[in-house]
Amino acid sequence: MSVRLGLALAILVAALLPAPVRAGRLALAVDRIDGPALQASDLRLQVDEASGEVVVEAARLAVPALRWSGDALAWRCQLQQRGEESGCAGPLRSAGLAGELKVRADPQQIGLAFIGSAARIDLTVPRNAGPVHIQVQRLPLAPLQEALSAWLPARMRLLGGDVDADLHWTPGERVDGRFAVADLGLEDAARAFGIEELDGHGQAEVEWIDGRMRAHAQVGFVDGTLSGGGERIRLADAPADLELALQEGADGRWEIDRFQWGDADGLVATGSASLDPAAPAPLVRLALDVEGARLPGAVQRYGRSAWRAAGLDRLQVTGAVRASLRAEEGRLAGFAVDLDGVTVRDGTAAAWQNLHGRLAWAGQGESAVSRLGWTSATVAGVGIGRGSVALHLRPDGLALAQPAQLAVLGGTVVLDRLDIDLRENGGPWLQARFAASGLRYDSADGLYAAAGLGVGGALQLEGPVTQPRLRVDARIEGGEVLAGALYVRFPSTPVAVGLDAELADGRIDVHALDWRDPGVLDVHARARIALGEVPGVAALELDLRQVELAPALARYAQSALAAKGYGEIAADGALSGHLAFGADGLERLDFAARSVTLHDGGGRFAVTGLDGGIDWRHRADRPPTALQWRSMELLQIPLGGASARFASRRGRLALVEGIGIDVLGGQIRLERLDLLPRSPRGERYSASFAIAAIEMAQLSKVFGWPSFPGNLSGGIPEVVLAGDTVELRGGLDLYVFDGYLGLSGLRLERPFGVAPSLAADIHFQNFDLEQVTSAFSLGGMTGRLDGTIADLRLVDWGLVGFDAWLRTKGGGRMSYKAVNDVASLGGGGGLTANLQTMALQLFDTFGYRRFGIRCRLQAEVCTMAGIEPASAPVGSAGDGYTIVEGAGLPRISIVGHRRRVDWPVLVERIREATSGQGPIIE
Repeated sequence: MSVRLGLALAILVAALLPAPVRAGRLALAVDRIDGPALQASDLRLQVDEASGEVVVEAARLAVPALRWSGDALAWRCQLQQRGEESGCAGPLRSAGLAGELKVRADPQQIGLAFIGSAARIDLTVPRNAGPVHIQVQRLPLAPLQEALSAWLPARMRLLGGDVDADLHWTPGERVDGRFAVADLGLEDAARAFGIEELDGHGQAEVEWIDGRMRAHAQVGFVDGTLSGGGERIRLADAPADLELALQEGADGRWEIDRFQWGDADGLVATGSASLDPAAPAPLVRLALDVEGARLPGAVQRYGRSAWRAAGLDRLQVTGAVRASLRAEEGRLAGFAVDLDGVTVRDGTAAAWQNLHGRLAWAGQGESAVSRLGWTSATVAGVGIGRGSVALHLRPDGLALAQPAQLAVLGGTVVLDRLDIDLRENGGPWLQARFAASGLRYDSADGLYAAAGLGVGGALQLEGPVTQPRLRVDARIEGGEVLAGALYVRFPSTPVAVGLDAELADGRIDVHALDWRDPGVLDVHARARIALGEVPGVAALELDLRQVELAPALARYAQSALAAKGYGEIAADGALSGHLAFGADGLERLDFAARSVTLHDGGGRFAVTGLDGGIDWRHRADRPPTALQWRSMELLQIPLGGASARFASRRGRLALVEGIGIDVLGGQIRLERLDLLPRSPRGERYSASFAIAAIEMAQLSKVFGWPSFPGNLSGGIPEVVLAGDTVELRGGLDLYVFDGYLGLSGLRLERPFGVAPSLAADIHFQNFDLEQVTSAFSLGGMTGRLDGTIADLRLVDWGLVGFDAWLRTKGGGRMSYKAVNDVASLGGGGGLTANLQTMALQLFDTFGYRRFGIRCRLQAEVCTMAGIEPASAPVGSAGDGYTIVEGAGLPRISIVGHRRRVDWPVLVERIREATSGQGPIIE
C-alpha cells in the first residue's frame, strides 16, 4: 500500500505544484479528478506561506495504472524553500499506514521518500517525460497484489515476502532493474504451482507492446521451496539459477521463449513452452532439454513424489542422464534419453550395472533404433552377463529391432521377439519368443537346482495390466532339474508345456496347464490359487490323459518316491484318470489301469496284471466299476488273483460284494472294504475279513520261522487305515497249535514307508506244548501253555520292547533236550558234563509240575523271571528264579540266576539253544 500511496502523492504534487510556491496563501478544493494516472475525490490542498504549513486531504485517492482503488489520507508538513527547490516533511496518516513522508520538488523532478517502521520507499518522478525511479527496502509484497497483478501471469497471487529493488518504471511501457526477495510466497488459483519462503536475487526487464507484456529475468535462488506437479523442491540443499524470457500473446497465451535452469548438484535444463492459463490443461507446448542430470540427486530433488507415486521408493539409481522432451497440446510428442554409467538397484534381488545407450521415442512416424547396454544385471536373483538390446520405440509401444543374445544362468538366452503394444484393442499387449540353452542354477539352500537346461517357446500377455492373462507355449529340450525331493532328467526330445493363467481379484486362475512328454506322460491341469491364503490352492483338477508307468516313474517320480522310502519301486503298464480337489479336499478320483505291474524291491508289496478302474465322486453316485489282478504280494506273502467291483455312494467308495483271495494254501475272505477320501477325520479306509485254512508251514517259510504244523484261521472284524497308520479294531482271533490266539490294540505306522513301527498286545490259551516245542526245536514237552505278550513294540521290524510271560496249565513231561534248551534260557548254557548229567541221560523224559518264564524287554535288556511273575531285585538274596518245578523221579528243577540278560545274547541263546553252561539241576 505504501508504494501505491507514495506514487499517488507524487503524481498529485507534480500536478498541483508545477513551480516553487511564492509568498502568500494557496487554497484549492477539487470535487473530482478522473484521469489515467490519478483519480481523486473531495481533494483539498492548502499552502500557508506565513506558517509554512502544507495540508493535503482527500476522501479517496487512486492510481488506475497501479490498480490501486484508493484510501482516505491526511498529510501535514512544514514547507521549506531553498532557491528553486522546495521540500516538505511530515507524518502521513492513511488506512493501515503510518510513517513519515518527505517530498522535495524542483523544476525537473519531484522526489518522495516514505520511511515506515521497517520499510523505506524512495521515488523520483520527472516533471516531463521519463521513467520513474523507484528504490525500495524491505517492502512487504502481499499488499501489492493488485498493483503487481499486471506483471504476474493470470490467476497468480502473492502470499507474502519482502523485496529490495532498484527499478526504473515508464508507466504503460516498461520497468527494469535489480531486485532481491526474501520469504516470497506465490501460488496459482488451482494451487498447482507455488513458491514458499523463497530467497533470491536477480534482474528483470518487463515491457508492454500494444498492451501485451514481454519479460526477461535472471534469478539466483538460494533458499525456499518450489512446488508443482505434486513435487516439492527444496532449494536450500543447493543454489539454483533461472533465466526466463516470456511474452503475452494476442490470444491470451503466454509464450516462454526461453528458460534455463541450472543446479550445480543435480540438473541443468533449457527449454521453451507455451501456456494457456484459461485452459483446463494450461500446457500447450513444451520443449525441454536436460543437458545434464546427476542421479540420484536430480530424482531426490525434482521427482521424489512422482518416484514414490510410481512405486519406485526402493529403487536406487546412480549415474548421469541427458534427455530431451517435446509435448504438444498436452500430449507427449517425443523424447530421447541418453544414459551414461547408470546403476539401478531395487533393494531386493534386482540390479543393473553400468546402463548406457540411448532411448528415443516419437509420437508420430518411425523412431530411430534405441540401443541399451549393460555390464551385468541381476533380476529375481538370476544373474545376467554383459549384453545389449536394440529397440524400436513406437507411439503405441515398442518392439525388438533385432534378436538379442543374453548370458543368463551360465547359459544363453536368445530373444527373437519382444513386442509391447499399448493400444487398448483387446489383443495381446506383450508378445515374446525366446530360446535358452545350457541354463544352470543352484539355490543357496540347495533345494532347487538346474543343469544343462534347454527351454524355448513363446509367451504373451493380454487383458488389463492390473489383471493380466498369461499364455505360454514352450518346449523343454534336455537338462536336469531339482525341486525339493523332485529330480527330473529331461530327454533330448522336446517336452511340450502350455500355460494359460490369469490374475483376478486376489487370485490366480490357471485355465490350463498342459504337459506333454510323448510316450511318457500327458497331463492337463486347471487350478485356482488364492493369494495370501493358506492353503493357497483353492481348487485343482488333473486330467491324466496318458501315464506310461515305466518311463514316467523313472523320469518324474523316482527321487520323490525314494525320499518317502519307496526308492526300489518298479512299474509297467499304463494309467489314465482324473483327480479334482476343492478348498475342503478331494472331490473326484477315477482311473483306468491297463496291464499294470508294480513291484517294490524291498519286498513290501507287488501286483501284476492290474486292469480296470474305479470311479469315485464326493458329491455324486457313480455306477460300479471292476478292478482285477493276476497276482499280488503283501509283505512277501503271495496272494492270488481276484476281481473286485466298487461303487461310489454318498462319498464312500465301497466293495460291492465280498471276494476271496487265495493265500498260502488257504484263503482270505474280504467281506467289506470302505474308502472315505473325504472323512471329517481325514482320509480313512476300513475293512473286515476272515482267514481260512492258511497253512502254517507255508507262512513260516515266508517269514523264515521254524516250520509250524497246522493251519491258521480267524477273523478280523475291522481294520482302519487313516493316513499312514493301520489300526485293528475289535481284535484278531486266530486258532493255532490246537489253541486260541488273540491280537488286540494293533497299530501299524508307515507300513510301506521308512522305519515302520508296530504296537500290539497278544494273549494265547491252551496251546499244545508238544506242537509248540516241535515247531521251535526246543526238544519235546507235553502239556498246555498259556501266555501274554503285552506292550509289544517293533521298529523297522526289529523288537524294541515287550513284556512276555509264558506258563503251563498243570504239568506234563519234557525230554532231556527240552531240559537242556530251557536251561540255556535261564542264564546258563545248558547242562554240564558231570555225573549228575550223565545220570539224567539214562532217562528219556522227565515229569514237571509247573513251567513258567518271563522276559520284560527295555533298552535292549531283558529282565527275567520264572513261574512267579514278580521279579526279585537284582543282586538280592533271592536273585534266583524257578523256571521248571519237577515232579516224580528223577525230579528236576531248573533255576535261573541272571535277572538281567542282554537281548542280543538271549536271542543268540535261543538260536543256539544247546550250547554253554547250564543251570543248577536238583
